[in-house]
Amino acid sequence: MRTRVLHLVRGSTFYGGPDLYTLNAFKSLEGEELDLFLAVLAKDSRDRVPLCREVEQRHLPHCFIDARAWFRLDYLRQLKRLIRSEKIGLIHTHEYKSDLVGLLAARAAGIPAVATVHGWTRNSLRAVVYERLEERLLRRFDRVLASSRFMIEDLGRIGVPPDRIVHVPNAVDVDRFSRVDTSRQDARQNWSIPEKGLVVGTIGRLTREKGHRDLLKAFVEVQKRMPGIRLVILGSGREEGALRELARRLGIGSAIQWISSCPHDEVPVFLKCLDVFVLSSLRENQPLALLEAMAAGIPAVATDVGGVGEVMRHDEEGLLVSPGDRVALADAVVRALQSEESSLMAERALRRVQDRFSLERFSRDVSRIYSELGAPSGSLR
Repeated sequence: MRTRVLHLVRGSTFYGGPDLYTLNAFKSLEGEELDLFLAVLAKDSRDRVPLCREVEQRHLPHCFIDARAWFRLDYLRQLKRLIRSEKIGLIHTHEYKSDLVGLLAARAAGIPAVATVHGWTRNSLRAVVYERLEERLLRRFDRVLASSRFMIEDLGRIGVPPDRIVHVPNAVDVDRFSRVDTSRQDARQNWSIPEKGLVVGTIGRLTREKGHRDLLKAFVEVQKRMPGIRLVILGSGREEGALRELARRLGIGSAIQWISSCPHDEVPVFLKCLDVFVLSSLRENQPLALLEAMAAGIPAVATDVGGVGEVMRHDEEGLLVSPGDRVALADAVVRALQSEESSLMAERALRRVQDRFSLERFSRDVSRIYSELGAPSGSLR
């Protein structure tokens, strides 16, 4: 009997980890025993939500729920109708709004509910309130998926029953990143990045917890020691204006290239442009951007926060520094650019991703959870 699974995700104007996680789930899980359907609770018009564009381009079965207000009973009514019409047997939610609407709909339908925890930013009073709500909701799910041991400890701290927590590390499509036919020269031309010279890059929302201020201040020192180097920042967010102004005040504005968005299919080509990838976050769970850089074979420097150390070990697959330590960050970037060991660490990083963070492993883990819950096909009569 086939199980029909509804993934429910909040769609925003930034293409983030939960969006990518959901698309990876569709790629890895769609098979003989599962039919997947995606519902997007969108906080903006469809054409401004990157996830909506992605699923339409990939022709994935989905629906769009206009959810610009924080919560309305109509969201729940639409979801209940969807469960009935599509004969959904299990709901899998992502982030606080999806958790709330999805859990209520699942309980009304009498079907299991699974949540994946993508981490908490704590970057504003509103975020803290919403994330506290999510913590309370997670205690009521049938299974809660945590990508890192760090997150498992957090879930235990907030009272999620241990027997409902399952460790499912994140995953990437390794072949898409490790087998890019485009040359570095063509990749840089594609992104209008100078063909010659060293390039350091990062990917992520431009929000305070991503640590871009530390990266900019560290880059001042890197540029002194390696004149002509460039920094490319891919991402958008509420900090963009302040970060651009900081770069100007630091005198490094002309050495930085800002790219606000990028279709995810083009991220492997973007990574091909880089000599070193940098993750400067102050808070993280298990960052997909780092896994993608490792899969692309790019030497990486990252702050040792959250579950980062579970992905990349210091001096084994890359270089780790303490969060907020700008001097150590600058030293690590320079070392990654200059050391012959960097290419060997990048090779080990690729093998680690292949062994531990593949879509095949992810598919086995999640399929087993669905099977354990015994989700009936079309249980809502």
